[in-house]
Amino acid sequence: MNRILSLIVVMFFTIYLIPCKSSAQQKPSGRVAKIIRIKDLKCNIEIIGVVTDVNCFGDNTGGIDLTVTGTKGSVSYLWNDGSTEQNRDGLSAGTYTVMVKDETKRKSTASFTVTQPDAPLTIDPIIKQPSSDTKCDGSVVLDIAGGNPLYSISWSDGYTGSCRKGLCPGSTYRICVTDSNGCSATTKVKLTAPSNLISQSIDASTLVTKDITTVVASPNPTKGMVQLAITAKTNGTAVINIYDANGKILMNLKSNVLQGINNKTVDLTKYSKGIYHIEMLVDGQKKTTKIMLQ
Repeated sequence: MNRILSLIVVMFFTIYLIPCKSSAQQKPSGRVAKIIRIKDLKCNIEIIGVVTDVNCFGDNTGGIDLTVTGTKGSVSYLWNDGSTEQNRDGLSAGTYTVMVKDETKRKSTASFTVTQPDAPLTIDPIIKQPSSDTKCDGSVVLDIAGGNPLYSISWSDGYTGSCRKGLCPGSTYRICVTDSNGCSATTKVKLTAPSNLISQSIDASTLVTKDITTVVASPNPTKGMVQLAITAKTNGTAVINIYDANGKILMNLKSNVLQGINNKTVDLTKYSKGIYHIEMLVDGQKKTTKIMLQ
């Protein structure tokens, strides 16, 4: 007798799990859905749920679309979170249970689980800075975790790998990583030399010095890196403007200078070959130096 009863209990519900790609009518393209069928053989009501999981960790992009068969007359729905809608959207990860009841008072329940990636997509750039202001020996390795592999990588200059070498001081890159669910994370890396590199983040309270007496630029012509020998009478801030041949300003740089000779570097490697002008305030007057970039 116990054996017969246990068989009857098992036969009350039949569950099928069928993974599938969601159609355009179900959810936006690129999202993966699964079909779950739950049939209550006691009252002959079958609940079919198309479950769409959350794409990106922490989002509320999940959904459940229900189809019910075997009912008579009008049908009502009551979910464990209080909703009375047949179909659900905007769901976060979790388990959702619905009770379906028809007008003959027959009812059946079904539970559906909306999942999400185990962890958010993150980028941790491991940066080795250039050894000096004249050497392009910096490197960046991206430590990517979370999300849903595989990952696609896009740098602001078009590079698509996770490791880079031969990077020059003064270079800045914005990096975007996208996983197979379409989730993305971004980060920014900046290459700087240990010393003597021009900085654009000078304290606003620092006064621009008018006591710069000489500026010598070399080499000229250059292949990209220009050394500036700046002689100053007092400590202060040097303002350096870089223009192209048409007079369009390309860079507005500020650099702390000390009394005496200061060696600074301007990086023109990202610009095309041609004539450029370096403008500074020398003895209270603007001085422009023409540079040939080869």
